[in-house]
Amino acid sequence: MIIRIGCSWNKFIVLCVILMLTLVGCSKKSGVVVSVKNESGGNIRNLKVSYVGGQLEKEILNNLDVFSGNANPTSESHLVVEFEDDKGHKVRKELDVYFERNYRRTILVTVTPNLNIEVKKEISL
Repeated sequence: MIIRIGCSWNKFIVLCVILMLTLVGCSKKSGVVVSVKNESGGNIRNLKVSYVGGQLEKEILNNLDVFSGNANPTSESHLVVEFEDDKGHKVRKELDVYFERNYRRTILVTVTPNLNIEVKKEISL
């Protein structure tokens, strides 16, 4: 015995695909993934990555460790990275990157042995 629901398989498949795409689209977190890698040769403390409307923070980032977070600004923004080295010297740099609310991108930042802060890669998704 077959019960007819009143819709063809083609319509059913199209509806399932739309539903799956909607669920996948909603599951992705909006914003820019910012990763900071410490290649300084020592630990860095009080790491702050600031943007319009928010800030990512890490108390201690050990040498060769990576800290990642999601930045979704409230309007047009760039990044400001600041931290202290093992000796208490403060370092601050405004990075030449641009993004807006709900951008999807990955920005890889590296702290070098001479305590420079460099954008190594900027990947748009």
